[in-house]
Amino acid sequence: MAIRIYEALQLPIMKQTKLTAEKKGLQNWIKWVTIVEVIEDIYRLQDGEFLITTGFGLGENTEKLKEFENLLSIGKLSGIAINTGFYLKEIPKSFITIANEFTIPLIEIPANINFSMITKELLVQIVNKQSQTFEYSLRIHQDFTRLVLDRAL
Repeated sequence: MAIRIYEALQLPIMKQTKLTAEKKGLQNWIKWVTIVEVIEDIYRLQDGEFLITTGFGLGENTEKLKEFENLLSIGKLSGIAINTGFYLKEIPKSFITIANEFTIPLIEIPANINFSMITKELLVQIVNKQSQTFEYSLRIHQDFTRLVLDRAL
């Protein structure tokens, strides 16, 4: 199960964040949350992942910057949150342009928010949805079983 980006942005921990790009992508599903400080291999990331990063190395390394822009254009991720204030003072305009073009929500996280707080809240929501789905399917199974057994008698 998963939650949508717009649901994630409703969480109390996300109130201090800022959506900087791609409002159309708010319907994207977050299937998993991944925290990556140093983005080494963009092809390891999977469909539906929500990436949280500090952007380490992107400010001073043109090769890394281009690789990150490529990551945005692949369109695999449900969204990307960049923690500004440590390695990037602000989200580069090129990131915003590419994110808008490829429907990838880009969220700015202020330096005072800890990654683990966001990860915890998102994963709690994902697990709760999975639990609700399981409970619902179990009720359907029980109802069908009861119907079959009632007709057999």
